Amino acid sequence: MEGVGTPSLAIIGAGRAGSALAIAAHDAGYRVAAVASRRGEMAARLAHTVGASAVATPLEATSVADLTLLAVPDGAIATVAASIAGSGISLDGRGVVHLGARFGPELIASLRVTGAEVGVLHPLQALAGPDSASLLEGAYFRVDASGLLRRRLLGLVAALRATPLEIDPD
Repeated sequence: MEGVGTPSLAIIGAGRAGSALAIAAHDAGYRVAAVASRRGEMAARLAHTVGASAVATPLEATSVADLTLLAVPDGAIATVAASIAGSGISLDGRGVVHLGARFGPELIASLRVTGAEVGVLHPLQALAGPDSASLLEGAYFRVDASGLLRRRLLGLVAALRATPLEIDPD
């Protein structure tokens, strides 16, 4: 695993938010290790753009990164998290966050059985895909996490030259 300031990233969901965040993070010096998407051609395109591997499943993506961003539709967040949790994989020392605006970390609490820290990283910025990556500079991000995951998320937000809005997990 990499240092606290620059964890490797996995992006699950290569749509509007996932692609913008992957490109912005890559441009800020983060290594995007893997991209998974239900539409393989979108994962391949985004992976090529950021120098990542396109992988077939969320589990494959999560297994190769320190920090995984679940950039999937709100209705799919819990299902994707449960499928990873149900695999029996160990994610000790890793973090998984979702980007959903309406939910807290409890939506992906099933991942705690893997040893992963869970949280929320929600950009308060409308995103329209790869071309909107530059809009994240100066944007506000809801950060709802604790411990190492919180520090990693704050580091990512700072690298994006954005502003965190921290939610106290206690």
